[in-house]
Amino acid sequence: MLTAVRSMLSKLMSPLWRTVEVDGNGAFSGTTAMEDIRHLRGSVVTQLCLDYGMIDDTVYFTSAEVLGGMPLKEGDLVNCLAVRDSVQGGWKALRVEKSADAWEDGGRTSLEADTMQLRPLIGTVTSFNGDGGYINQTTYFPRYSLWEGYEPMKGDWVQAKYFINPTQWTTQAHSVAPLRYCRLDQVCVTSVYGNIGVVEDSVFFSLSSLLLPAHYQPLPGHLVNLVMVESSQSFYSWRALCMAPCQSVTSSTPLPETDLQSILENKGELDVTDYGQFGDVMIGERRELVLWIQNKGSETHMLKYCDFAGWDSEEQFSLVTVKRSAPLTQKQPLQEKSSESGSTLDSSEKQVCNAKEVDKENGEVLKENIHSPGVRREETELDIPPGERLSVVVACQAKSLGSCAELLLLHFSSFTIGRRLEVTVGSEEENLLQPSVPYTPCDACPVPVISTHVITVSAPKEQPRLTKRRLPNFLPNYPVPQALKDCVEAQSDVLVVQPCLGEVLSPSNMHSRFSALLWLEELHAERELREFTINGALLRKGAVYLHLEVLGLAEGRPSLNIGDRIVLKKPRCDGVIMEYVSYVTEINDEDVSLRVNSEFQRSYLGEPLDVEFSFNRTTMRRCHCALDQAKQFGEILFPSRVTPQTPQWTGKWIDGQNKTVEDNEGAAMENGKVSNISIDMKSKATQTKSTDGTLPSKPIPGKGHFFNPNLNPPQREAVKRILAGECRPIPYVLFGPPGTGKTVTLIEAILQVYHFLPSSRVLVCTPSNSAADLICIRLHDSGFLHTASLARVNASCRQGESIPEVLRQYSRAGEDIRHASFHRIVVSTCSSAGMFHNIGLPVGHFTHVFLDEAGQATEPESLIPVSLVSERDGQIVLAGDPCQLGPVVKSKLAAAFGLGLSLLERLMANPLYSRQDWGYNPKLVTKLVYNYRSHEALLVLPSKLFYQGELCFKAPMAIVDSLCQWKNLPKKGFPLLFHGVRGTEMREGNNPSWFNPAEAVQVMLYCCQLAKKLYNPVDSSEIGIIAPYKKQCEKIRVLLGKVGLSDIKVGSVEEFQGQEFLVIIMSTVRSNELVQSDDLQSALGFLANPKRFNVAITRPKALLVIVGNPHILMRDSCFRALLQYCFINGAYLGCDPPPSLRDSQIMAVFFTVALMAMASPSMTFDMGQSTRCVTIPNQMKVCKDVGYSEMRLPNFLGHSNLEGEVVPRSEDWRPLLQTGCHPQAQAFLCSLIAPVCLDTFIQPCRSLCVAVRDSCAPVLACQGHPWPEALDCDRFPAEEDMCLSPHAKFSHFAKELPKPACQRCPSVEEAPAMKTVLDAFCQHDFAVTAKLHRRRLPMGEPEFEVEGRVEFIRQGPLLSYDTQHLLQQWLLINLRCAKVLVRPGRSQLYVLTGSVQPDVWFAVLTLVYLELFMRVGTAPICAYGQAGCHVPSLADLFDRVIQQSSRMHGISSDLHSEFEQYFLPSKNLIGKRKCHTYGILTPDDKENAQRLGREQLTEVILRLLGAWGDPLSQLYRSMSQDQNQDFNHYSSNKALEISDMVHELRDGVSKMADKMKLLGVLGNTVGYISPESLVPSSAVSFYKRGELNSMDHHDLLYCFRRDSNKVKNYLRILKCTTLPGLDC
Repeated sequence: MLTAVRSMLSKLMSPLWRTVEVDGNGAFSGTTAMEDIRHLRGSVVTQLCLDYGMIDDTVYFTSAEVLGGMPLKEGDLVNCLAVRDSVQGGWKALRVEKSADAWEDGGRTSLEADTMQLRPLIGTVTSFNGDGGYINQTTYFPRYSLWEGYEPMKGDWVQAKYFINPTQWTTQAHSVAPLRYCRLDQVCVTSVYGNIGVVEDSVFFSLSSLLLPAHYQPLPGHLVNLVMVESSQSFYSWRALCMAPCQSVTSSTPLPETDLQSILENKGELDVTDYGQFGDVMIGERRELVLWIQNKGSETHMLKYCDFAGWDSEEQFSLVTVKRSAPLTQKQPLQEKSSESGSTLDSSEKQVCNAKEVDKENGEVLKENIHSPGVRREETELDIPPGERLSVVVACQAKSLGSCAELLLLHFSSFTIGRRLEVTVGSEEENLLQPSVPYTPCDACPVPVISTHVITVSAPKEQPRLTKRRLPNFLPNYPVPQALKDCVEAQSDVLVVQPCLGEVLSPSNMHSRFSALLWLEELHAERELREFTINGALLRKGAVYLHLEVLGLAEGRPSLNIGDRIVLKKPRCDGVIMEYVSYVTEINDEDVSLRVNSEFQRSYLGEPLDVEFSFNRTTMRRCHCALDQAKQFGEILFPSRVTPQTPQWTGKWIDGQNKTVEDNEGAAMENGKVSNISIDMKSKATQTKSTDGTLPSKPIPGKGHFFNPNLNPPQREAVKRILAGECRPIPYVLFGPPGTGKTVTLIEAILQVYHFLPSSRVLVCTPSNSAADLICIRLHDSGFLHTASLARVNASCRQGESIPEVLRQYSRAGEDIRHASFHRIVVSTCSSAGMFHNIGLPVGHFTHVFLDEAGQATEPESLIPVSLVSERDGQIVLAGDPCQLGPVVKSKLAAAFGLGLSLLERLMANPLYSRQDWGYNPKLVTKLVYNYRSHEALLVLPSKLFYQGELCFKAPMAIVDSLCQWKNLPKKGFPLLFHGVRGTEMREGNNPSWFNPAEAVQVMLYCCQLAKKLYNPVDSSEIGIIAPYKKQCEKIRVLLGKVGLSDIKVGSVEEFQGQEFLVIIMSTVRSNELVQSDDLQSALGFLANPKRFNVAITRPKALLVIVGNPHILMRDSCFRALLQYCFINGAYLGCDPPPSLRDSQIMAVFFTVALMAMASPSMTFDMGQSTRCVTIPNQMKVCKDVGYSEMRLPNFLGHSNLEGEVVPRSEDWRPLLQTGCHPQAQAFLCSLIAPVCLDTFIQPCRSLCVAVRDSCAPVLACQGHPWPEALDCDRFPAEEDMCLSPHAKFSHFAKELPKPACQRCPSVEEAPAMKTVLDAFCQHDFAVTAKLHRRRLPMGEPEFEVEGRVEFIRQGPLLSYDTQHLLQQWLLINLRCAKVLVRPGRSQLYVLTGSVQPDVWFAVLTLVYLELFMRVGTAPICAYGQAGCHVPSLADLFDRVIQQSSRMHGISSDLHSEFEQYFLPSKNLIGKRKCHTYGILTPDDKENAQRLGREQLTEVILRLLGAWGDPLSQLYRSMSQDQNQDFNHYSSNKALEISDMVHELRDGVSKMADKMKLLGVLGNTVGYISPESLVPSSAVSFYKRGELNSMDHHDLLYCFRRDSNKVKNYLRILKCTTLPGLDC
């Protein structure tokens, strides 16, 4: 089979390159000759001493060579493998095996097979230097072992055959081949950066390991065929092995780098000073530098103008003056000045003075060319005759920290010469962070000498912290095998002693493989702890404990927990070492309290002791135990098929309003039967009896309803699948990308299982205590659980102070492990769940296991809770994100062999769980796609890189838009900023951690600009700073402390996983541009990890700032994508960007123009004459955010006047684009209206025109317009590779959603009869109520909106989350109809009924106008005794105005609360308010209001309402006009709505008063009072000030909320005093 596959691959690659000549003679070529090795069988032990012996009197051996430590005696028969000593010629045994323990064939298989037979190995290439490399860091492979035509690269997945080298006991590969490969044809090269590139945004390639045809180099836009192999390259999973173009390429196109070299060369016999170094400049300083232009030729050249290339976004460089200087015969020769200018900065500065002196002597100072402040462009047109020279004075005003470069361009008549300018800007704060001592690598810790005479004194047995806790004490020990320990300590090859590590993980080797990996991790942890050994420590003596200071403990160096074992060593003068075993009892910062032997405690006098830390093996032992228990879980952990089971819950889900069960006992009776809920509560009462009898605080929804009605469709789907459990016992995966509500979904699923599966018992586990606490708190806050239903099991070592107060009642329930296990819901960490293994629980005791953050747990750790469910019908739910940080594995060996791969991530690679073209298998995986955290601009990049572009923006606008207008943003409305800083990476002392002072200062500056701005400062707790190195975090904390911002959280990516902040600032630290290694690890360190990158950029809600060196970050695929995203969107600041970043757009444009020129030469334009480039104006909203900023005029439609033609004509298309008739309609129209500024117009393809026309022409027809003749699709080219082509269709849904239809206007009834309404409900598919709003924009066209939620009366075939969008689209498509139906002004309520036709078109057939039911005072009040007029009763009028007043007060309270939440979080800083209505005397309580007469109370109500008309109107205008406010459009509309409601309510109360007068219950003294008379002259009226500030807004809203509450209460009191007995 291997030969056949090799032959196939050779045929695939043979046309593309020459075959590689391979020389090699077999498995043992290059090794020690076989005659120096002897295999002895049946030999006899002839001599035996204390620790060595002889075999056959010729072969020497020691006890270390005896397999298994088997005791031998003289005369024993043994089998032996011996090697000749190269110095003395004697023989030494390598392995000795007692003959009785050998195999039946005499031992040949046992010994020789280890060296002769080939074993399988699956792994990744961890290094390759051209001649050979290593797989999984341990197995060496020479070049001749590689498959024919295969050039490996670090990260490649390979399958190999290896053998054991018998002389060194290391493994060596005999053959190495790619694990998986395939071929792709006709694919496009999407990007090339330096030596690397990407094809189709998914296949990585490196030119150093890519096989190519002769004289070919791939460039962006090339169509190629390739063969790719599976490889882990950042977030790419495939690497191109070989590549060839689909069509011949005549010549390679020069890269922009070569153009730059050409610009820097002297031309035309002109010699330009090549020194442009400004040196080190402090920020804020200004420095000048002179450059000389000398004409050494015989022709006169004209310098037309000078400018800059624009590399420096801060524009630090400027031109000061350009002057003609002395001829070559001058006393001071130019050569001397040029040589001086190349030496030091001071000499360059002298040149400025010299240039001025020379000019003074010549009398030719060109005053018109002097610009003392400095300019960016200088129009000179100066001739330089032969023998003369010019001086160009350039200034640098230091603004941006770090190094920065700029390109000065000198434009002559026929050529351009450039000179590179460089400066390094520093600051005083940066000097504070310089290394305190030079960096010196720490010496390796010496191996401690083991004394033969040791006396050990142990501390007394620990008293349990929790008195009720019952801990199992018979967990097996699972010691590390001695052979593996010796192998690791000798740094030998672990495959020699653990060959199972080379095999593919399977049910048969899972136990042995994971056991070995756990032991490797344990050995590494022990070695790491030995590095923290303290020699000569002085302990402080306390009353009960000894106290030890451990520096670095706060940073986890070392990591200690309560109960850990620490050995104190004290050598005695007689050579005996006393060992005192102590245990950690308390930890306070870096102070550790130790419990020791009482006699030693009394006798200790402060003498120095050696301190050795011990590794706590408890978690490791529990993992080993779980592996033992999971031997029966082969089909669950390695599923190959899905076997549907009977659903656990078969009820019907109801998508309406939740039906609640108010009374548990009453609800238990359903159809004469007792409900399962009631049965379960009573059956479990004896085990989970509540101490305080606390019942659920909220009513329980009925079956088929959700506890959280706000779940989105994917979340609801996940809950339904979990509750049904159709595919149990194989795990169900809840794939939760950042901010998508994974925890909310889990809480809902747990509640559903608890309440509606009465036989269930749920175990919820997480890898960390913080995540487990979060689950517990969310369950507690849900209000749907009995106190006795939940138990929180904590580890013994957890301090009680660290347990949140709200969880302590649940933690007390978890103190007794056996008692806790019988609670219906148990929450613990994965490790603590191991305690349930040892208390004799029956199989299937827990029916459901929920493992949250499953991607952060190692697979053995995940198996601890998983193994507690039944392997036959248990339900396992894994929730997490395999694209975020995985388990923390410190052993590089263990990580190389797969311990860092979580169970979740491994299952997601299984064919059953992996993503197909149509998505995931919904029975096994649900992917949450609605992001509720981040701004849309922050979501685009991670969605594209890690989540197939499927994440949808659903975050609250008020939060995520709060910093879109921050003054430091290069592009307002785009809250992302990359600040380039070319700083210096440093280390100090013996700490290997890196830091970068320039980046730390820049981070501090941004923190100050955010947290200390005058208007709406960002709270310190809302800012997070991520840095990959602890030393950088330490330096940043120092700076923040000096500016009073110590509350800002600073930490590594790991510390931020699972958290979110309004602002995230990231410092990348690494900045060594001299490292040219292809190994990203050496250049970028921690940064070269796509999972860390994903976590970092998905933490912010409203703003992300990245501070780093773009020149080094461009080497990483993730950061390269981020830089390109920022650069394209104008979100880059700081130092000069890398050439490839500047030229990436130029390269793409170049190839597009070249293709267009080949295809259509007649379409090219004369640059500068036929067309011109202009900036797309802001008022042209149609082409906003189209992807480029400049357009060419005249455009493709023949319009040449920007303001008079292009902008007005573009607005004609806005109503069509608002309908969303086609996703590429904007791109199609803007390519014609505002073509991108290139040498050639980029036309839309005919296929794109046809696609847009077919979708949008019916909409135009509905609006009364035909498809324009100017857009005839036959005009456009058919070749899709030379024009804008349509995207491939993609749908998230299996069925097509309804689309709004063009139709005749439905009728509207303003006062419908009840029968009419009911008939409409019965005859149509759906019925909804919705608020429709029509307002006029400045351009004059009407805009229609559906405000608020759409309420279903009858849902029919509509989807709840899509209906509002459908109605909005219906209004925009049926524009003429909408103008007739919807009245302008404020929102109006309608009942809409309609049908969905067979071809999935949606039509509104009937509208019922409900304004009469919502407005107060609209119904006419009849004159007394008027015939035929409906006269409402006084009680009806009271009900109307009370209802309106309640609604008005509710809206005002919501608006006020919203304002305080986002503008004034520190409510205690607000002083006592003085409202403008304080002059109106109002009763302050119910009793005083009841004492007033009806006339007085009615007059108070009218006075209050009259006083609020104008202030609320002014409030609305102020909100809508103030662009700096963060209030959104919704809040502004609410202000308008309550303003209208005040006027309407006052009219309604006036009419109610008239009715009361007619009935004789109210006197005639109540009349109209003008608002002006209600405002005391002493009060400064808010609405007389003109523009209002934020405090005015707040005071107005506060006062109105107070007064509206008074009006509401006074109306109720007035009704009760007027009409007693009616609801009073």
